[in-house]
Amino acid sequence: VLKRKSGPESDAWSIGVITYILLCGRRPFWDRTEDGIFREVLKNKPDFRRKPWPQVSDSAKDFIKKLLVKDPRARLTAAQALSHPWVREGGSASEIPLDISVLSNMRQFVKYSRLKQFALRAIASTLDEEELADLKDQFQVIDVDKSGLISFEEMKQALAKDVPWRLRGPRVPEILQAIDSNTDGLVDFTEFVAMMKKG
Repeated sequence: VLKRKSGPESDAWSIGVITYILLCGRRPFWDRTEDGIFREVLKNKPDFRRKPWPQVSDSAKDFIKKLLVKDPRARLTAAQALSHPWVREGGSASEIPLDISVLSNMRQFVKYSRLKQFALRAIASTLDEEELADLKDQFQVIDVDKSGLISFEEMKQALAKDVPWRLRGPRVPEILQAIDSNTDGLVDFTEFVAMMKKG
């Protein structure tokens, strides 16, 4: 890839990069310039310590690591990738658990004044990609149908997991109404971030 040559080896590398992004929402190597990215690839290894990686299966991480081997001769081939245990077992991004703080913040947001809710939405709109990465993971856990929006039913399912403080049905509309600033009956990512950035 770095030598601008394409082939089966570079395709395998690309699969590793794409799988990494799909499982954590971040790129394995990043810099503001193309040359900077190349330097990152040469110098560094992908980070598997930051959330959500501790909760992702060892098999999924092994799959990615073997595709992101810098020596193309030691990298998995397409056939080897297809026979990897993670692929055969049907590993998926749903392995990421829902953080209890998400459920706690949903309940807390309802109690804030409208002014504080507005301020939190303003703060949410200024956050950069790195600050949003972990929140994006949690949003996607709740957004079961991957529509980019959290529906009433999806929020109800998420709150049902909050066993110590299980909410009854009537409380869910109240929470949805507080978070849903544009009153479309759905929670988009910006509204979700505002709810999570409690102050």
